[in-house]
Amino acid sequence: MYMNGQTLRQAFRTLYTEKFSVQRVDYTAKLVGVMGSLLGVTVVGRVFDQVLYRDYRDEPIEQPLYIVACARSGTSLLHELLALDEDRFTHFKLYQTLFPAVSCYKAVQALARADAEHGEHLKDLIDRADETFFEKFQDVHPMGLGDAEEDEQLFMYTLLTPTVYLFFPWVRALPHLKRVDDMPPEVRARLVEWYRDCIKRHVYATGGHRTMLIKNVHLASRFQVTLEAFPDARFVHLVRHPYEAVASAASTFHMAWSPHSPELVKGSPEARDFAETYIELYRYLHEQCATLPDNQVITIPYPELVRDPTTAVERVYERFGYEMTDRYRAVLERTVSERKKHKSKHKYTLEQFGLTKDQVYSELKDVFETYGFER
Repeated sequence: MYMNGQTLRQAFRTLYTEKFSVQRVDYTAKLVGVMGSLLGVTVVGRVFDQVLYRDYRDEPIEQPLYIVACARSGTSLLHELLALDEDRFTHFKLYQTLFPAVSCYKAVQALARADAEHGEHLKDLIDRADETFFEKFQDVHPMGLGDAEEDEQLFMYTLLTPTVYLFFPWVRALPHLKRVDDMPPEVRARLVEWYRDCIKRHVYATGGHRTMLIKNVHLASRFQVTLEAFPDARFVHLVRHPYEAVASAASTFHMAWSPHSPELVKGSPEARDFAETYIELYRYLHEQCATLPDNQVITIPYPELVRDPTTAVERVYERFGYEMTDRYRAVLERTVSERKKHKSKHKYTLEQFGLTKDQVYSELKDVFETYGFER
């Protein structure tokens, strides 16, 4: 396993060099305890893998499919719909990203079978845990330990991801996380090795012979790292109007600050730095996707996805030569019909984070021109 020492040192230094708070120190201590426990279980599981499931290292990973965008641009919706095609795709559930080891997968499956035979008491406990820890985010980003999820936790273990800002909200003290692609070659090599190994274990543990399906809104920071790991990866690039995407992303992730830094309101310099990070990620993702050949990427505007999800999925299948079975089409259309009843209550504006439309436009002018966004 790999954990970046630079991030570790700089993150903990912020506890004492940036607006000291006992509440933040206490929260961090608890976070370290939780992360340490998860990491400990994972390490043990991966040791067992080397004895019981060594063949995972030979698992081929061909043309994984990534759904990428600035946060709050429809990645969860499209990921959910594509994941319904279980004959074609395999995807991460949240608990699998917490414990990326074949042995851990097998242990959870064994526990689930035993629990089903004895009253599902463990399932009830997990459901209550989901309500406790994730209820705050249900309207913004529904989630649970057994739900489909992005692979971001794999990178949280390495501490090379903008997600670290959720817990250490000091962008200027941790600038390297905005562009992991710019890290030294030896760091990138270790990150590639760790990531490829995790994906191999997942595909092996879930039966192999299926396409790896991943969505990640922070992949932009490590786009080249992803291509180094999987040069033949394919990408579905969702684009939402920058005024909406940047404000929504900043608002969503700002919510995570309240347990440890409630004094950092939306109009604070820290929140503004965080919002500007999404402008940089938006621009870099646009630039990187533009370099890919047509057979490796498809761009879908967010309004089109929301207006007609079924057609958006059909476009993905057509671009990459996937065959859509009658069984999957029926499940897809039923799910889309049910999803139309959901309306988000999440509200946000650029001005809440100290940004203006003129600033966003000036920094993303190429994006506006490429996709025809109104100024």
